[in-house]
Amino acid sequence: MDIWWRFGPRWRDRQAALLETLRQVDPDVVALQEVWGSDETTQADEFATAPGLFAGFAEPSYPAVPDPAQLADHEGITLGLGVLSRWPITSMRPVGTPRRG
Repeated sequence: MDIWWRFGPRWRDRQAALLETLRQVDPDVVALQEVWGSDETTQADEFATAPGLFAGFAEPSYPAVPDPAQLADHEGITLGLGVLSRWPITSMRPVGTPRRG
């Protein structure tokens, strides 16, 4: 699922719509792309809470976070990849992959 980070003017509305889709589909496992994270929480954690899933998050991701921040709610926010699972995630290990550019 491509989350599209906090890009675009209505990312909060998009987040609510994506969460509703997760509830309806009731998946076992979901891979998340362009997920935001902060010191307090991650978007993967927020998506996992309501449907009772478990979450994992790793950074960085592509594209890069805007630098300098374009909006106030971009300050201190990272960009990464997430996974949601019906079963507990007992460990995660980020592995770098080759990229162009």
